[in-house]
Amino acid sequence: MQVDRFRCMAAGLLLAIAGAAGAQHPQVDDPGELLRTARDVMRQIDEDRTAVLWDASPVFVQSQFQKATYVDNMRNARGTVGSVSAREWMSVARVPHAGSAEAPAGIYANVVFLTQNTGGKFHRERLSFKLEAGTWRFTGYTPVANAP
Repeated sequence: MQVDRFRCMAAGLLLAIAGAAGAQHPQVDDPGELLRTARDVMRQIDEDRTAVLWDASPVFVQSQFQKATYVDNMRNARGTVGSVSAREWMSVARVPHAGSAEAPAGIYANVVFLTQNTGGKFHRERLSFKLEAGTWRFTGYTPVANAP
């Protein structure tokens, strides 16, 4: 299924990025800026405005997916969460990455939200970003069900 391929690619990218976490890189000034960006991106995902996110995504993301495929995959992934009754951020973490076939070198970050849907089920929603020219650019969304 295409959604599984999308999730696998996102998981692979995150694993590749996490493998380089020991490298030294400059500090990002304000984690609050990243959290504000993540909340805005999450709102766009909730509003099914993922085409706008694809338009603003880094070139390496656009080269991996055609726009229609990206939009469909994001819509399907977000659909697994259902209607949201509560969402709180859990963590904001920078992840230096030395570069790989899937993603260029740079500073990446993950923002994780704990989300409860109207049916009472919990999900962790992870948004991933790459820092480019002082701006956090959205690179991926991964929801995980049954996450207390």
